[in-house]
Amino acid sequence: MAFDTAASARARDDYRSLTISPRALGDLVGRVGTPDFVRSLGQFVNADIQADAIHLERMRPDARNPSGYTTEWIGSAGEEYALICEVMDCYYANYCDRDPLFVSIRGSSGTLLVQRDVGALTDDGFKREIFTSARIAQECVISHGTRNERYSLGLSRCEGRAAFSLRELALLRQLGEFLFPLCEMHSRSASARRISTPHREGTPVSRFEERIAREEIRLSRREGEICRSLLSGKTIPESAQMLELKLSTAESYVKRAFAKLKVRTKWELLQWAHTDA
Repeated sequence: MAFDTAASARARDDYRSLTISPRALGDLVGRVGTPDFVRSLGQFVNADIQADAIHLERMRPDARNPSGYTTEWIGSAGEEYALICEVMDCYYANYCDRDPLFVSIRGSSGTLLVQRDVGALTDDGFKREIFTSARIAQECVISHGTRNERYSLGLSRCEGRAAFSLRELALLRQLGEFLFPLCEMHSRSASARRISTPHREGTPVSRFEERIAREEIRLSRREGEICRSLLSGKTIPESAQMLELKLSTAESYVKRAFAKLKVRTKWELLQWAHTDA
């Protein structure tokens, strides 16, 4: 839903309460066009609005794309950075063109502030792969631009965290006045997409292989194959089809492999692969 800053007198008062540290803003300006920009952007936003992850993207019309638009992932930030990027890789590869939240704002102009009702999402691959697996319970997005170019900054919170309040939404809208000009400058710098999301050391599959060997964990051939397939971004049904297995058989292999690794979900499998312990 769109957020109206006139919704209440309290929201208007909170809207005026934001103070920007000149030093913090100067530090962020200095990161424009560098690999640290999105991470610094996350730290800047988190000073006023706590989020477990933030994501920056740019959307532009593109007649070559069936959706009519091209979306560029500028970068993400958060404490579990490598794992966040794995989820976003899956999102931009499979879901961004048909994400109903962003479909609804295509072709619009000006600044929009929207919240996603995660609980109301259909329990399909989109919800399971992006929200359930990453334990995302709350998401809000501030988006700014014209019909020809739109920048969006998304903030998400995991399960157990409070919903974004009217005060926080008002602060985010005010922050956008300072942040979007910087986002635009950064996105137009050379190789912004590449430098904003630097290469993670080792792929999930290679990290998985290293830890399996290091800890001498014994998985069957099929258990190992199904784990590698999940770590490559596929769902269990997709993995079953690729490995020419019945879905029930693939699910059994997943259950047995997860029991040996002491994980419960694909997200925990990603965490396990990226943990050196």
